[in-house]
Amino acid sequence: MSANILSETIEYLESIRTYIDSATASGLETLKEKMKKDYFNLAILGQQKRGKSTLVNAILGQPVLPMAVTPATSVITVVEYGAEPTVTIIHKNGLRREVTVGELADYITEERNPNNEKQVAIAHITFPSRLLGRGIRLVDTPGVGSIFEHNTQTAYGYLPHIDAALFVFSVDTPVAVEEIRYLRDVREQVPMIYFVLNKTDFYSDHDVKRLVDFTRAALEKELGQSVDVYPLSALMALEAQVAQDPQKLEESGFAVLEEAVLGYFYTHRDRLLEVALRNKLGNLLLQVSTSLRVERQALELPVEELRAKIASYAEFLRIVDRETRDVAVLLDGEVERILEDLDKKFEKDRSSLEKTLALMLENWYQQNQGLKTRFFIKAIEQEALTNLTSVFERWRQETDKEVAREFEEAQNRFLSRLDDIISRILGKACEVFGIDYTGERFRVDVTGRSEFYYKVGLDPLMLEISPRTFSGLLPRRLLNRIIWQGMAKDIPQDVDRNYGRIRYDFLNRLRQSALALKSLLKEETERAKQAVNASIEQAVEIKGKGEQDAVERKAEIEKHIEKIHAYLAELKRAAS
Repeated sequence: MSANILSETIEYLESIRTYIDSATASGLETLKEKMKKDYFNLAILGQQKRGKSTLVNAILGQPVLPMAVTPATSVITVVEYGAEPTVTIIHKNGLRREVTVGELADYITEERNPNNEKQVAIAHITFPSRLLGRGIRLVDTPGVGSIFEHNTQTAYGYLPHIDAALFVFSVDTPVAVEEIRYLRDVREQVPMIYFVLNKTDFYSDHDVKRLVDFTRAALEKELGQSVDVYPLSALMALEAQVAQDPQKLEESGFAVLEEAVLGYFYTHRDRLLEVALRNKLGNLLLQVSTSLRVERQALELPVEELRAKIASYAEFLRIVDRETRDVAVLLDGEVERILEDLDKKFEKDRSSLEKTLALMLENWYQQNQGLKTRFFIKAIEQEALTNLTSVFERWRQETDKEVAREFEEAQNRFLSRLDDIISRILGKACEVFGIDYTGERFRVDVTGRSEFYYKVGLDPLMLEISPRTFSGLLPRRLLNRIIWQGMAKDIPQDVDRNYGRIRYDFLNRLRQSALALKSLLKEETERAKQAVNASIEQAVEIKGKGEQDAVERKAEIEKHIEKIHAYLAELKRAAS
């Protein structure tokens, strides 16, 4: 299916706007904007301080975005091709402000716009880069995993708008736990991901190769498929671009990345855009087809019979509304049940956790009991904290999988109920108006929206041990032993307190996941009802104008249904 056919289909739907309900029309506007812009969103993703903004600058060939030793980017920044450099700051209230490239940092960095106090929604930049001249639009995102939680939420919020991503790791801390959590969420929403290992200029070629192999192995274990990892020094690449030094650019690894990754996007951009547009367009066509069939039947009914059927259908929808609320309540019950299972698992594992921590601390004590007490105190507290972090992190990862499995089962039950509700809404409309119901209904798209959230995962460094004070009047070894015994005695208290932190984290994540599903429930049921009701209301209005208008409207609807089915067949052929 060519882009011309996509454009033709969208233009056709635009030409029959009087036959389309407002929800479908809104989706059409989004598609039109995407077609008009003809862009492909390539995002730079990763944890904080991985050099993402530096990589964007390397692609642009100039230091356009701010770079800093502390987490810099705090606002989504979009860069697309333009004949001249421009910067537009778009605030959350809709206000647009034109600023210079030099003023950009005042709006998008944590240092100059802490906690996004200036309420910036997005920064839009145009720049005359040859690499942007073919429809690629770069998206620089805030890093996740820093102390600035709003940066993490901002990065997650933009995932649904991304067509492909460069996921950036760094040689100094390759493949951290938080990065894996983020990657799990990213892969649910981003269809194409390439992996970059940045800052390779810090190490020798031999060490870089080992780090690339390590990163690749970790990713393949997590993803269950083979991946390529591209070593890169984004800073060296930027310097080479500015100096127009092709040899240095080659040494930075950028040339390989450009050829292998960016080259692929340029070559396949049209096809990738077409797939995304085709799926969205197919959903719109199905919506319009359903509403037109209902309207056609409504136009054939006598006014009194139509009113009776409308009243019957309205009563049915009130019943559906009550059932929808009941389903939402049942989901809350599922969350509570999962939390109860979590508590049971902790109680079952508590003794093992405490024994493991006690043994680890005792082993350390046996090897270090001769340390001077002032060093011993700091060292054993750090050891206890490290042990606590390590043990709880392993337990939490194991528990994450169990909670995710339980939530997935609950989600499937919920989606089955949602699917049934939508089917009944449309099926009842077909029944009331005498239409054969063949299973045609709106597709419920849950990708990336209702999975159990990993993204709010507790930072292991937030775990803590009980504060302690000790007298320094006793002999060193005796005092050290007392200190160790005191810390060992406090292990159950440390375990309880820190489980409370982890439980709170699970609770928040479950609630966010449930909230996403409830939002989906409301959105999809309202869309289904609106499509049917809009077509009925249209039929009533047309019939009020006279029989001739109704006859003419039915004839037009017949033609449009036939045309829409032809476009749907075209889409199905393209997808096969």
